[in-house]
Amino acid sequence: RYRWATDLANPLTKFVGIVRDANDPSRIIVSSESEAFILSLPNGNLLARERFQKVVNTPPVQVGNLGVYGTSVGEVLAHLYGRGVKAWGFDTIGAIEADIVTVGDTLCAVSQAGDVMFLGGDGTLRGRARIYGPLANNPVANETAVFIAGTDQSVWAFDAQGRSLWRYRTAERLTAQPALHEGVLYVHIPGDGMKAFDAVSGSVKWTQKDAAGEVIGLRGSNLVVRTDRGLALLIPSDGGVENTVDLPGVTRVVTDQFVDGRLYAVNTNGLIAKFAPQ
Repeated sequence: RYRWATDLANPLTKFVGIVRDANDPSRIIVSSESEAFILSLPNGNLLARERFQKVVNTPPVQVGNLGVYGTSVGEVLAHLYGRGVKAWGFDTIGAIEADIVTVGDTLCAVSQAGDVMFLGGDGTLRGRARIYGPLANNPVANETAVFIAGTDQSVWAFDAQGRSLWRYRTAERLTAQPALHEGVLYVHIPGDGMKAFDAVSGSVKWTQKDAAGEVIGLRGSNLVVRTDRGLALLIPSDGGVENTVDLPGVTRVVTDQFVDGRLYAVNTNGLIAKFAPQ
């Protein structure tokens, strides 16, 4: 049931992210392309409204009181919440449309021109790398490395200084969202199926041709894969198919956390269903 609702802008406004304020869990930060709306989580009251200096494309990564965004003009922009001003910016070539991720305490942004930037929270450059095409998904990262599945037909791994750790070449463009969990990177590769890579070495642990899609979580002892037809449950050790479920009419399935999270499914009629682990 509804707890509260509030209209923040007109129906044509594009929103890019909703995050909980890391400094105050009772507030959420709702970001459109041009503004940040600070809301009270318990009742939805609008506490502040701040304009960005440039149009942003990505959800923010919060560093202290800064919200770090990717922009359509190729700038990583740090917005200072509470003051409503730009704190710093770092320019590159190509729009930044993929989510910015953190590698330990380092920010990593990838532009659509293939520029991979590693920045400190103050905007200083810590490293740089390059891939050979734009992204149709988002990078994933842990404390030591970032992993990129690109349209340049490659899976890439870089450390926080931009040094290449490994690269796996593919026969097709990679567009599905990769997933990373406990040292294993899961990537759907067209024509091959789901592959599990050792995140450190890049070696292939297993391949499952019958599970084409995106790993969205771990339920019990099985990986949950969103496929074109529904869901598949895979055995993490070898990729074996434990079960499949057809979900006709379901357009989206997401989890609120990777391990034993709640599943939310949305169908073509706008119905949202919530499934809790038992």
